[in-house]
Amino acid sequence: MTGTEEAEAWLRRGADLVRAGRPGEAEGCFRAALALAPGDGRASAALAGTLVATGRLGEAEPLLRAAIAQKPLAAPLHAELGGLLLRLARPDEAARALREAVRLQPGDARTGDARTHARLAAALQACGRERAAERSYRDALALAPGEISALLGLGGLLTGTGRFAPAVACFRAAIAAAPAAPAAHRGLGLALSGLGAREEAARSLEEALRLDPADAAAALELGSLRVAGGSHEAALAAYALARDAAPRAPEAHLGIGIACALLGRFAAAETALREALLLRPDYVEALSSLGDVLRNRGRLDEAEAILRAALALRPHDADAAVHLGFVLLQAGRHAEGWRRHEARWAASAWRGRRRRLACPPWRGEPLSGRRILLYAEQGLGDTIQFCRFVPLVSGAARIRLAAPAPLAGLLRGSDLARDVEVVAPDADGTGDDVALPLMSLPAHLGITETTIPSTPYLQADPAKAEAWRRRLDGAGGLRVGLVWAGDPAMAADARRSLSLARLAPLATVPGLRLVSLQLGPSAGQIREAGFAMLDAAPDLADLADTAALVAGLDLVVGVDTAVLHLAGALGRPAWLLNRFDTCWRWGGTGTTTPWYPSMRIFRQPEPGAWDAVIAEVRAALSRLAADQ
Repeated sequence: MTGTEEAEAWLRRGADLVRAGRPGEAEGCFRAALALAPGDGRASAALAGTLVATGRLGEAEPLLRAAIAQKPLAAPLHAELGGLLLRLARPDEAARALREAVRLQPGDARTGDARTHARLAAALQACGRERAAERSYRDALALAPGEISALLGLGGLLTGTGRFAPAVACFRAAIAAAPAAPAAHRGLGLALSGLGAREEAARSLEEALRLDPADAAAALELGSLRVAGGSHEAALAAYALARDAAPRAPEAHLGIGIACALLGRFAAAETALREALLLRPDYVEALSSLGDVLRNRGRLDEAEAILRAALALRPHDADAAVHLGFVLLQAGRHAEGWRRHEARWAASAWRGRRRRLACPPWRGEPLSGRRILLYAEQGLGDTIQFCRFVPLVSGAARIRLAAPAPLAGLLRGSDLARDVEVVAPDADGTGDDVALPLMSLPAHLGITETTIPSTPYLQADPAKAEAWRRRLDGAGGLRVGLVWAGDPAMAADARRSLSLARLAPLATVPGLRLVSLQLGPSAGQIREAGFAMLDAAPDLADLADTAALVAGLDLVVGVDTAVLHLAGALGRPAWLLNRFDTCWRWGGTGTTTPWYPSMRIFRQPEPGAWDAVIAEVRAALSRLAADQ
């Protein structure tokens, strides 16, 4: 047998091994063929193929180039080189090789190998040449409508450029061509998420994970969808899958940290976020989230340092700025705190929630007889707390205050609105010159911790208040209003609210007349409370009615809800049962607040420790009742 014949035999033997799925063994055959025929481009190309198959990409490149030197007009060799260079993250070189492969294909640019066009498109996309990439993907699909790589690539490109509907069509076509391709289901989930179809997107991502539990990208996106939908336990499970699939992916640890924080598991959140930062020390998103977690753990100095580090890396990061604002406000450093708080409209929690108005925002410039619309941006409690600043707005020809309907009647009947027109909550600024959300007033007015207006600024209807007093006087005793639950839609509600049954020890204090101020589904707990209580809910049509009742009480006791804000704004005695991860507005320590001088704060000594708070409140109630 001649050397040429022996080389041919080795090539055939190697090819048989490749077809049998044994590229490692085939390598030896191709090396033997190349040794016998050093100039045989076929042997060089075949050996390069086995090296690529076994992950030795760098070794394969010179062999492919040697094969091309032998056969410069062989389109498949240029295509293979392009694909290799693409995998080596050298997209410019890959695009040149793939363009040559397309040029050398028989016929015009719309004939030939669809996969080569798809690879060229991927290289162009990696170079940032999206329009050219899209043309190449479409060329590939014109040649082979079911070419999976082109469908996935084009779908990803369309998703990345915000064209979610056509991206969905691409991924559905990819699934039709390859139903068991996890990437197709993941891509469909991403595109559907972009369209806002969260549940359908989640189902697609779950299918991707069923097909490939190690698909970290699908698990990360599923976690994000579950966070957006408020399913925090499900989000945590998805992020844990991502971490298990990619333990060194900082994004997975960030997701776990965010989900744990939303569940109130701040120690676990801190651990996960610090792990993310070990993997990527300059990870601004992890620094920002860690700063907020440390604030919730009461470690304000550490939180401030972490957040300032985040802002040093990315000075205009809105999330870090807002988190720093809350730290500073909680620490009582209001001047900078309010300035930082103004970044909230660009932060992830507020993005897209700013109202579209017919007039521009007020920037703090002199109003000089202009008309201004002030509007509530968040809940009833926030509106009550911040409407105190409305009388400080000076120089306006007209002030309109857009307030939630349950609060409008009370505002209209208070001195606060003497020169203010209270309007519907959906007022859009038509007829106004400028507008501003209420919670931006402190920044624009230069409010500091020493200049918060703290005298009572809301007034109950005197006749309604007197009617409640007469009704309650008949029973005697210390008249104490209770509220134990807030809006379940609020992210921290599970930690700020409790059940009425947990307040049962308060009912054992002699000389109390308990009155329920609770509205909503939680009011139904009164029937099962096991102790006497007047249910006032049927008589409370709005907050004007609630204010009249509060004015007739000796004390309001409750969790952080609008009713506690209302009692403080009326100047009535109020005791706040406060969770450990306190809202910024109640400060980090102490029993008093500059916002409401008539309020006393009872704080959890550790997360979830309601029994300690209730015992302290019961003791204080016993002393108060004994003094009556």
